[in-house]
Amino acid sequence: MKTSFGLDLAGYSKCKSALARATISKDGPPTVAILTRSVFAQKVDGKNRLPGHVAGEIECLRTVLNEGSLFIDVPIDLRGLLSPRNPQFVWQLTKRPVDQAFGGLPPLADRLGACVARMQNLRKRLLTNGQGNLLEHGLFETYPAGSLKLAGKNHGGYKGGRARYSQEHRWQPSREGNDRDSALAALLNNLQWTADGEIDGFTDDEFDAALCALTGFDHRLCGEDLREEINRRLAESGYGNGYSAPRGYVLLKEIPPDVSLCRRRWAELE
Repeated sequence: MKTSFGLDLAGYSKCKSALARATISKDGPPTVAILTRSVFAQKVDGKNRLPGHVAGEIECLRTVLNEGSLFIDVPIDLRGLLSPRNPQFVWQLTKRPVDQAFGGLPPLADRLGACVARMQNLRKRLLTNGQGNLLEHGLFETYPAGSLKLAGKNHGGYKGGRARYSQEHRWQPSREGNDRDSALAALLNNLQWTADGEIDGFTDDEFDAALCALTGFDHRLCGEDLREEINRRLAESGYGNGYSAPRGYVLLKEIPPDVSLCRRRWAELE
């Protein structure tokens, strides 16, 4: 059995981070457990002391990395972004080539800045706690929307949505008449994902965490192939080529079908 983890990381002021564990065996489709009540799901006020909370996050990351690789939906490798060499386009001041190529948000902006700062601190703490440089060696960056685009799946409209898996074995909007809920439910049905029993309030963040976790399996775009795809997309948009890919950045080229979802408490893994 192969195991991989996914983390959809938000800022400390929001309870939107989601952690998932994906497993796959030779004889069946992947299963993904959304791990609830982990330290990453806790809301932390800006006035709170950081060291104690970060210690809990590091302990959680160590537990995860001892069992499998971890794929995180947050910019990690920021080389060249803070002081780009001879930028030719405005986007190069706030985005990496991979962000521009796949429509990602700018790492240096208000919507992602808090998440990036949180991850940079955690990565530094892992280094100082003797974990070594884990990027590309157990720790990876991914982008669920980029994977959906690459796989030719609908990637819009589901953010902020919630879905429920009913007794009819179909995903339905958790809130009737909510367009975001409808978009998430339609996406899950299109992917032919199911749930182990009834699930209500399955969120877009949990879906993204599941996609992150599944990136640890086959059909991945990374390394030289990723660099070529970045340059192809940017050249088609009139930005030329010669761009590099971030270290440890991985996307899914195909989204696994027939994934079975469930929820489990983080404490069950400890």
